[in-house]
Amino acid sequence: MPIECTTETIRPSQVEFGEIAYEVMNHVYHIHNEFGRFFDEAVYKRELASRMPGLELELPVTVTYGSFRKVYRLDVLAYKQGIFEFKAAESIVARHRSQTIN
Repeated sequence: MPIECTTETIRPSQVEFGEIAYEVMNHVYHIHNEFGRFFDEAVYKRELASRMPGLELELPVTVTYGSFRKVYRLDVLAYKQGIFEFKAAESIVARHRSQTIN
């Protein structure tokens, strides 16, 4: 199944991804504590990008299989290595569960 990404990505080791995830989530928790929980997801992502210059937001990824073609958007690509999906929601409900798992 061909997957096209608009930017080059690097496959990190488990240790490298752990370090990236720790840095990203540290900023995410600080932003959440400063801003609270009532903003749109885009506000939190923009603030995260302002604190971490190595991030790309809303990166398009095209998946093609036979006649199927769909463009998905990655919420955050950190340092061309770590992919993160963010949810700004009061609680995780059934429609968020599958995205949370992925």
